[in-house]
Amino acid sequence: NVIGGRGNQYNLVPCWQVGMNTGTPSMRTYEAMAEKLVKGEADDAGRSLGPDDAIFYQVTPVYKDETSTIPVGVTMIATIERANGLSEQLFPNVYVTNTLENTGTLNLGN
Repeated sequence: NVIGGRGNQYNLVPCWQVGMNTGTPSMRTYEAMAEKLVKGEADDAGRSLGPDDAIFYQVTPVYKDETSTIPVGVTMIATIERANGLSEQLFPNVYVTNTLENTGTLNLGN
């Protein structure tokens, strides 16, 4: 577990394993970008983390309406926070649907 949360009930939402969580594109696609930097590797753009740099990584569930209990998708964002106070976006506000195998059908959200 390199960049995941604590896995408690406040940090989890129901989702398709193959679709929203794995496959391409999926949450894993973007998590892998951050994980590469955390592990000390340079990303495809040649960026790397210094010893005092950090990544601000946030995933926010998107619900159909206020009565929904299962999200229709999530938005994800990651920013590299440099020790010198500068920041750069690792990936922008991306949306990943909660559908089976990224087909756009069988959305698990309610």
